[in-house]
Amino acid sequence: MMRPKSCNRKELLIKLKNLQETDISEKENIDQYINQIEKENSEQDIETFWPPRLLEAYKANKMLCFFGAGLSIPSGLPTWTELLDRLSVDQRYLEDRALRNDPLTLAELAYHQLGAERLQIVLRKSVEGHNPSLSHIFTAILKLPFYITSNYDTLFEDSWAIINDDEPLITLLDNDDVLREFPNGFDIEALQKSNKHYLLKIHGCVKEMDKLLILTRSEYRKHYRTNDLFFDFLKELMGKYHTLFIGFSHQDPEVTRLVEDVIFIYESDKISITKPNFYSLQFDMRKHTPEIFAAKGIVALKPPFSYRDDKSHSLRTALIDIIISSDITNLKKYHKLYEILLKFRDKLTEELENALNIMVTNKSKIVEKNEKGGDIKEDMQQLYNNIGELANQGVYFCNADGTVLEYFEPEHLSGKVRKGITNFGIRPYFKQAKTFKKPFISDSYSSIYNANSTIFLCEPIIKKGSFDGLLFSAAQIGHWELPIDLAKEAWNTGLNILLVDSNGVCLLPPNNEIAAAVHDNSFGYFYNDLLAISRRDRLVKRIMENIVPLDEDDDIYT
Repeated sequence: MMRPKSCNRKELLIKLKNLQETDISEKENIDQYINQIEKENSEQDIETFWPPRLLEAYKANKMLCFFGAGLSIPSGLPTWTELLDRLSVDQRYLEDRALRNDPLTLAELAYHQLGAERLQIVLRKSVEGHNPSLSHIFTAILKLPFYITSNYDTLFEDSWAIINDDEPLITLLDNDDVLREFPNGFDIEALQKSNKHYLLKIHGCVKEMDKLLILTRSEYRKHYRTNDLFFDFLKELMGKYHTLFIGFSHQDPEVTRLVEDVIFIYESDKISITKPNFYSLQFDMRKHTPEIFAAKGIVALKPPFSYRDDKSHSLRTALIDIIISSDITNLKKYHKLYEILLKFRDKLTEELENALNIMVTNKSKIVEKNEKGGDIKEDMQQLYNNIGELANQGVYFCNADGTVLEYFEPEHLSGKVRKGITNFGIRPYFKQAKTFKKPFISDSYSSIYNANSTIFLCEPIIKKGSFDGLLFSAAQIGHWELPIDLAKEAWNTGLNILLVDSNGVCLLPPNNEIAAAVHDNSFGYFYNDLLAISRRDRLVKRIMENIVPLDEDDDIYT
């Protein structure tokens, strides 16, 4: 059975009008949102702060929502600090600056002061007698396939029952729940085609009286490791779906750890899996806040405020905007540039990955033959020929300290290693290979031969878990035709093109403003020239500060 479509404008209005007969908080504000939706402009005038790829993910049922305490506070639930204050926890702890943003450690201290059972009882009672707010309602109206929360309360579940009473919400808390729901193992691809909806509660649930609420640092440490299947399922979801965080300050170290784990899984095997996409609604953003979140691998988004300091209203307006904007099919002004970016990215990625795979495939034969004392010169030449343009500065085989054991260079470089360059151990890419021991494509660096900008495709040699050497190729952009051809295609249509490494250094001049250098039969761009342009160009400087790729940076759409 195919999954039902996500909520649209018409369905949204019907659901809101039906809310007049329900028992929710802030019911008097429903008419305001109904009027707001009915007054929305035509699709030609649509404006949204949401990145187009997130709207596309919502339309395709490939988005999940991860919500935190900020969603429940409007319903009158106390914050964690307020709750501990009511419990007369030692004020020294509550007023300690180092603990203000460390709820797990505060909980650990409260556990020792008050006792585990009392803390559990008080927390369960603190969420009684509250009704879901409109923030819960609008989150449930999204009708996503998966939700994740760190909240203990059941206000979201109550909202779901009100809004989607004909579609059950399946709650998962631990390994037992995952095994019961998926006795034969979970298949994310198959779940994408189902019509089920899931809520994963990572800290427990107040209605599950026979299960512990996860409060303290030590409890979460055990929970995370004991319920490995549950968290593996959660991380696989976060890796394959576009994840929207709402009601989060991102100060919870365990949630940060989940995000980092998902990113690490991708970085360890990026050739075969999709890059994770994380977004977070943030209301108190400063100018540099996006860069702080980008350093964590998250795109920070600030929704427009309609009421001063009314975060709840702004959140609901933002969620309405997802539904209405995704219902529009002709966001052409966003999609045209996005399609060009995707085409360029996919072509470059394919060539780089193919070359790296050739390196990986040939490594074993070269290493084994060398260990047996065989001559690997012809093997290195064959590797050079197979890789092609991405080995235009040669292929090299080094031992663990960087000493060159064998190499093959094109004719215009012949003999240069023998004339003095016999060790690459201090080069940045060699140090990176030695530290992380995974195949990778390096940032650009100045060539030790001609000072041109050069990238390196690296395949570390690992023996019994230890670094034992490096097989790599070197390439200068001038001899790699694809990026030059793509750049010319952009330049000829009046577009600028930015191909930037993770250090914020352009591999090509954005506007074709400098000529390529030709010397020693090498054709390319001087690294220092590209570095100077990169530091002057405001957009390049922005990207240098923001590790989120350009096509996933909300600022380019505003």
